[in-house]
Amino acid sequence: MLRWTLDAIRTQLRAVAPQIPIYLKSAASGFEQPSFYLRLVEGTYEETHHTNYMMQAVWEIVYMPKEDEAGQTDPFDLLDMADRLHQHFMALPSLPGVEGVSFDRTALRGLMRQGDFAFQITLELELEGPQVTYELMQDIIMDN
Repeated sequence: MLRWTLDAIRTQLRAVAPQIPIYLKSAASGFEQPSFYLRLVEGTYEETHHTNYMMQAVWEIVYMPKEDEAGQTDPFDLLDMADRLHQHFMALPSLPGVEGVSFDRTALRGLMRQGDFAFQITLELELEGPQVTYELMQDIIMDN
């Protein structure tokens, strides 16, 4: 399920900026810019009832903007993408996933930092575990 949250976020990032690469781990040669870097901050499964549980994934999306000829961050690109990401994800109370699953977006937080923009998104899904089934009673035998 945590992998499905990753896929849901990647789908939305491609909708916002299809040409921008998305990294999941550090690149030895550095990141191409502009680019997105995704990091799972926390992933939890918690039992909520006897057979149900809640899955929660907190992802950090970091946008590394274009640089100018001097190697300085392009502030207009940074601000533009921060606004685009915020508007896009705020408009989605849930993110569609695979196999008809829909993840509730329960938190969203953006942070402008020196040279990049970090965006934390929390996705949740309540899941039902296997249900216990019992055999139906066919006959009742009563002894007197």
